[in-house]
Amino acid sequence: MRRSPGALVVGVLCTLTLASCGGKNSTASKSSAPPAASTAGSSSAGPSGAAGSGASGSTSSDAAASSQVPSGGTGPDKGITATIKIWHYFQASARTTEVLDGWSGEFKKSYPNVKVDWVYVAYDQMTNKLLLSGQQGNGPDGVLYDPANAAALATAKAIVDMTPYVSGWSDLPQFPKSVIWNVDGKTYSMQGYVNLLGFYYNKAILDKAGLQPAKTVAELESQMPKIKGAGATALNMPGKPSADGEFGAYPWFLGDGVDYSGFDSAAAKTVFSRSASWVKQGYVPADVVSWGPTEAFADWVKGKTAYCQCGNWELGLAKTTAKFPYGVVQQPAGSAGTHVVGGGEGVSIGSSAKNPELIAEFFKSTVLSKDGELMNFKVLGGLPTRADAASDPLISGEPLIKPFADAVATTGSRPASAKIGQAMVAMGAAWSSALSGQSSPDSAATSLAAKIKSTLSQ
Repeated sequence: MRRSPGALVVGVLCTLTLASCGGKNSTASKSSAPPAASTAGSSSAGPSGAAGSGASGSTSSDAAASSQVPSGGTGPDKGITATIKIWHYFQASARTTEVLDGWSGEFKKSYPNVKVDWVYVAYDQMTNKLLLSGQQGNGPDGVLYDPANAAALATAKAIVDMTPYVSGWSDLPQFPKSVIWNVDGKTYSMQGYVNLLGFYYNKAILDKAGLQPAKTVAELESQMPKIKGAGATALNMPGKPSADGEFGAYPWFLGDGVDYSGFDSAAAKTVFSRSASWVKQGYVPADVVSWGPTEAFADWVKGKTAYCQCGNWELGLAKTTAKFPYGVVQQPAGSAGTHVVGGGEGVSIGSSAKNPELIAEFFKSTVLSKDGELMNFKVLGGLPTRADAASDPLISGEPLIKPFADAVATTGSRPASAKIGQAMVAMGAAWSSALSGQSSPDSAATSLAAKIKSTLSQ
């Protein structure tokens, strides 16, 4: 589904046993997972995709659903009549509709008189609208969103404590702690799938240029003139001045050992300078400054670009739209190895929910269920978080997923802070500004470091 730059998941897919890549239209490398990245904080406050121990920040919140704590663990009355409103930010498409309608249909099997009203809210507006709804009491019953914002939303009482509804759930042991988002020991969000970035490549273009998929940034950079000489663009990547841009940018910094505390370092300035030079020399399209991962992929699938930094959620679309042989490898390694950050949506119960137990039951039987996770993987490519779903043959039999599974062990984290969403946007803006040439690499690095320090200290 969407890449949301949310939590970093380490070891989510430890049960996966993936075959080497092959198939008529696909080739992928058999990459081995390098050591995991060192984290910038005790847990991620957030692509995507994916973080150490969930969003267990130091924020406090009174938000809770104690008035309707379930008794006996039997769930709501199956004959209940209600309409539940679920906010999401998935752009309309046949694939997203198939998943959302599929989840609704599954819930109706047990609750035939409950109507599920999926309400679209633009990604860039979601957090502010949820924060406002916490003040006005007119928010959704539930939300499928970027869990990086769970701490801030819990503080604002826009979402409620899910602990009463999941602590005794028999399926809870299927989920790794890394996808259970806690604030002060209370669960405010859970993820049914994660998303990670990888490097899609057009094998026809690489073959024409006499090249093999790049494993390092140095190899990638050396290939760019040859790819351009073969009449193709070298790389599509996210460069949007938002959290979407940060999702694509941060892996390049992590690869050279730079985390959120080091944007004023010489290494960070080198990353800014190198990437900006790719655009200047025509190896990367100037349009990337308005692209997130999805837009980068949509252009890559036209067949005129060698590489695309994009995520596992595009695997399904690649199968149906790519008219050329392609494969996937991990993010090229920098001086500190190959690293990514994770994404994927989380679910939360809105503070406006009149029956929070019903909303919890909806999520448990759809987004967080084994069948619901596998359906999402089949249609949209989201990597299941449940152990039983992750080990299903549907996943272990998909060769192209291997580079993404290997990447799980390479994930780096973001600082644990209720302000991390703002910091991510600031990074995306600096990245986009440097790529466009509006800011010099040194200026982009220096101003970003100051902005991050100011934002995270609030």
